[in-house]
Amino acid sequence: MPSAVTCAYHEDHTVVALAGELDLTSGDLLRAALVRGLHDHPRLVLDLSRLTFIDSGCLSLLLAATKLARETDGRMRVAAPQPHVRRTLMLTRLDRVLEIYDSVEEAVAGPEPVRAGTA
Repeated sequence: MPSAVTCAYHEDHTVVALAGELDLTSGDLLRAALVRGLHDHPRLVLDLSRLTFIDSGCLSLLLAATKLARETDGRMRVAAPQPHVRRTLMLTRLDRVLEIYDSVEEAVAGPEPVRAGTA
């Protein structure tokens, strides 16, 4: 299945939904969607419910987007990864860096992170 990226813009967040396989050939598509999503709204939810494969280059893009979100006082959350995609995130230890939720709804409703100097 070829890769597909769609963006849904809401009042207080953007949902970027990924489908199919993300690899070297679709990295530019993913990068553009993440940058635009974070530019349009600093609260981004990445819906992985229809993603069947992600390669290491695209995993690096997820890390870069997470860093960009934090630097711009935003956040990026990952929602509903398929079991084999979740396993990839665990094996690469990205589950320790990314905020992963079981559904898009949980990712949207999740608590705001505590920022340094606000506690």
